[in-house]
Amino acid sequence: MNGSPLKVKNSGSPKKEAKGSAPSTPKSAKKLGDKKEGKRSGKSILKASKKDDKTGGKTPKMKQMTLLHLAKGTPAGSPKKRARSGSLGTPKLGKPLHPMALHLLRYYKENKDKEDKKNPLSSLISKAAKALSTEDRDRLPEELRELVKKRWELLEQKRRWAAMSDAEKEVEMKKRRAELKEKLREKAKERREKEQLVRREQSRRYEDQEIEGGKTLPTFKLVDMPEGIPNTLFGSVAMVVEFLHCYAGLLMPNDQYPITAVALMEALAGDRSGFLYLNRVLVVLLQTLLQDELAEGYGELDMSLSEIPLTMHSASELARLCLRPCDAHEESGQGSEKSGGVGDFDDVVSSEFLEKLETVEVFELSPEEKVELLVALCHRILMTYSVEDHVESMQQRSAELWKERLAVLKEANDRKKAEKKMRKEMESKSEKKKDGGAKKDMKKEVKVEPEPEDMISSVKSRRLMTQQAKKEKEELDRQNKERMEKEAEEERMRKQRAAAERAFQDGITKARLVMRRTPLGTDRNHNRYWLFSDVVPGLYIEKGWVHESIDYNFTPLPEEEKTAEAE
Repeated sequence: MNGSPLKVKNSGSPKKEAKGSAPSTPKSAKKLGDKKEGKRSGKSILKASKKDDKTGGKTPKMKQMTLLHLAKGTPAGSPKKRARSGSLGTPKLGKPLHPMALHLLRYYKENKDKEDKKNPLSSLISKAAKALSTEDRDRLPEELRELVKKRWELLEQKRRWAAMSDAEKEVEMKKRRAELKEKLREKAKERREKEQLVRREQSRRYEDQEIEGGKTLPTFKLVDMPEGIPNTLFGSVAMVVEFLHCYAGLLMPNDQYPITAVALMEALAGDRSGFLYLNRVLVVLLQTLLQDELAEGYGELDMSLSEIPLTMHSASELARLCLRPCDAHEESGQGSEKSGGVGDFDDVVSSEFLEKLETVEVFELSPEEKVELLVALCHRILMTYSVEDHVESMQQRSAELWKERLAVLKEANDRKKAEKKMRKEMESKSEKKKDGGAKKDMKKEVKVEPEPEDMISSVKSRRLMTQQAKKEKEELDRQNKERMEKEAEEERMRKQRAAAERAFQDGITKARLVMRRTPLGTDRNHNRYWLFSDVVPGLYIEKGWVHESIDYNFTPLPEEEKTAEAE
């Protein structure tokens, strides 16, 4: 009975109990599982494994893989374990960037330096500012973040402006104008302070060894002088040439050929070859001297010197007669009270030199004597009334030019203010017209009814279109004509302003030239630096102008003395 099939068949009930208590009958469960494995598919195996996982408190034992498992697929437990271990071990990734931010970042890197991509880039920044949130904007790179943030602020400002009422807009505009005025006032103040500091720094005296970043002066060399003229005479030659240039309006107003230092030095070095150029200089100086009121006392043989014809051949003798002392003019019987004003310059030329001029022509003198003669004539001319009147007229002309300049600037400022005021009035009127026109258009739109499209209406519409095109063409022609007239007027005004500016600068320069010319400065060795006009080109250094009787010494500062004693 024990081995009968009936008992084996009825032993299924304890099999169900074994399902509930798996640890009590492991052998029967194992046999039953082995029999069912060959009959069932992979799905049943997966269900059985899930049940075992749920019921069993312990981990299930590893099963040996058979050829059937390989043919049907991988076991179900392994991917489950792999997925669970992967989900537990890997850390969570950060929140990805917004697609618009990624697109903007890529486009910005590729086209930020391209001129033709500025407008598309700007529109893309505007789209990103609208689409991105505050958190997304903060995650952008710093350079791009600033651009998007500024654009977002601008869009927000426009949105707030659109939502404002007319009264709020007026208050906001007043506030903005006040802020703008304050900013402009601060900028103007900063600019004035900077200009004042620059002027102060430029006017301050510098020690040449303390200057940093400046260019070194070129290596100076002696002035190239013609053979026979010493280098010490260059200062006197430059003085004569500069005198002729500064007082050209008085001495030779209609002469188009200025007297240069190089040509004058060559004329002084040559004997007969320099006769024409040297006598031309003498004629220029003597004609001014003889036409002055002081020359009324200059005479010889009961004849005024101004009545004697002045030519290149008579210039030598007339120069000797004009350089005589005042008592000699009085002895000639033509003396006057006015001639006493030049008595201070009687010792400019020695009596021996005047006696030599009685028997020798000017071109036959030595270069030193020729320069001495020219310098003496320049000093005599400086004491004339003509030079005094010329200097006064130049200064007066300079003052008038300054008054005209200030008047022009004031007129331009008043015109700008009037244009600004008119522009504001036109803007206010245009705004009122726009508001009234919008209301009228709305009323007209309400009243207008659609007309039937027939032949008459089409003809009327074509006529209206033709008239409108004609009016537009006439308006365009009128605008072009006004624009061309305005451009021509602006060009004429520009030329007029340029001419006035040239006249102003010319008058100021002439008024400055007739005054005393001063050197640029001195160095630690007391050498003077000179920069003359175009007739004496170059930068010159004058050495040895300090008299030997003057003794220069250096007194150290108290701090330097203390440090020297401590050492």
